[in-house]
Amino acid sequence: MSDVNSEASFFDRFACGELKEDRIDDFIGAWHRGEGGDQSLHEYLGLTWPEYQEWVMESGALQRILAKRRTSQTRPCSPDAAT
Repeated sequence: MSDVNSEASFFDRFACGELKEDRIDDFIGAWHRGEGGDQSLHEYLGLTWPEYQEWVMESGALQRILAKRRTSQTRPCSPDAAT
């Protein structure tokens, strides 16, 4: 689980294809162990508050959130986002 200790958030790495959707549980566990510092859970995951609410309420929300972000994204994933 050492890849959780990255500067890039779960969602950044998910969006770049580095992580699969189910790995969010590892990041939630890391946050519960204090690895997020003073960040709220949604910030640690790389989600806005409305995105986090959507994810909590609806299965498959991460794919929809990713699609929404991609339609408004101006820059592609950078190699630095996955380190």
